[in-house]
Amino acid sequence: MTIHATHRPTTTPAWAPPAEPTDNALDLDWVAIERAIHGQPVTLTEDEQRTAARVLHGLGHTDPDAAARVGTTAKRIAAWRKQDATPVPVCAAEGCGQTIPTRGMCTAHQEQAEQAALARDNQVKTHIAGLLAAGWNHKKIAAAAPCDTSVIRHLNRGTRHVTEQAATRLLAVTGAPTVSPFENVDSGPAKARIAAIAAATGLSVAQLASACGISESTVRLLLDPANRLVTAGASAKVLATPVPVALPGAAACSGLAAAA
Repeated sequence: MTIHATHRPTTTPAWAPPAEPTDNALDLDWVAIERAIHGQPVTLTEDEQRTAARVLHGLGHTDPDAAARVGTTAKRIAAWRKQDATPVPVCAAEGCGQTIPTRGMCTAHQEQAEQAALARDNQVKTHIAGLLAAGWNHKKIAAAAPCDTSVIRHLNRGTRHVTEQAATRLLAVTGAPTVSPFENVDSGPAKARIAAIAAATGLSVAQLASACGISESTVRLLLDPANRLVTAGASAKVLATPVPVALPGAAACSGLAAAA
């Protein structure tokens, strides 16, 4: 849309169009721009109005004065000046520099970044699967990394990519998990050991508890076929008890069924 100027200040700035204009892509009429800058009535396109307004601002003219010369409003002149002062966003990828509509990366680099993020996600997922098979759980993995458990949750759901920093920390988690003595673990190994001790010695529940250093209630839990869990501390004590056992203050016995 073009606007006809209706009023021109009489002051004529000392200005002439460039010998080799650099705005050829805009198809500017530099003769018309020069006339507008010198206060002569002329019809300008919006691109020509903006160009003339930039020149007038450089010469010290106010927004109302520039608006009167190029044939628009002071409000629009102020909006153009604000847009000119805002840096044009460019692709954030190193060495690219391509202008883009908003902050971020150009389409090509955005696709590359997405592929790299997916590959990183798959690598971390595979590593976490190995840790889970080795006895870890999500809470312990997050604590060892360290990172928030939501990082693993979003990764598993595919709702958010894992960052490079979080991926590095998660991939550094290796080995066996640290188990608290009060943490419940699979009672299978301890049940098998205490059953073997009982079969080899014929010890009572109280004697088994004394020999293994655990409570009688824990012995009953281990002898209960329906039970599947026991504390890590109790399990470790039972597994550390040899078969056959030696009661405190007594000699080693391999067959004390009669004595029991």
